[in-house]
Amino acid sequence: MQKTPLVLCLSIVCSFHSLSAQQPEAAEVQALRLTPDQAETVRLDGVLGEEFWQQAQVIRDFLQQEPAEGSAATENTEVRIAVDHENLYVAVMAFDREPDRIVSRILTRDRILENHHGDVQFGGDDAVAILFDTFHDSRNAFVFATNPNGAEFEALITDEG
Repeated sequence: MQKTPLVLCLSIVCSFHSLSAQQPEAAEVQALRLTPDQAETVRLDGVLGEEFWQQAQVIRDFLQQEPAEGSAATENTEVRIAVDHENLYVAVMAFDREPDRIVSRILTRDRILENHHGDVQFGGDDAVAILFDTFHDSRNAFVFATNPNGAEFEALITDEG
């Protein structure tokens, strides 16, 4: 199985408490708090070579959004989260049994997701999107997404729109 690593670094805008792999009430995950020495070793290179990643709690058992919403994911994915005094780090390891079938055409920023008559959908590429529901209201969120090419996308979802 080929692994496609992805590491996002986000500046902390609000306090971080927990993230869920499925439903907000289903799981709670604590980010690994990095010491100043560990924070100095962070490299945003897509390789989880820093020792602290092995100490971070692993989120697994994701559910699909597309094509069969709510079904078990067809491929394994592992997510690890770390935080230091300024940044939140999210590492995604996406496994694929058929890496030659990974769809990755988009190179342009902000094209990973598209609006189709009010319905926001992925633009055709395989991608990872992370949503932060900072108000815990299931209606508003900050979205950060990328595809295997490293194309970036970020947005604000308000009132479920």
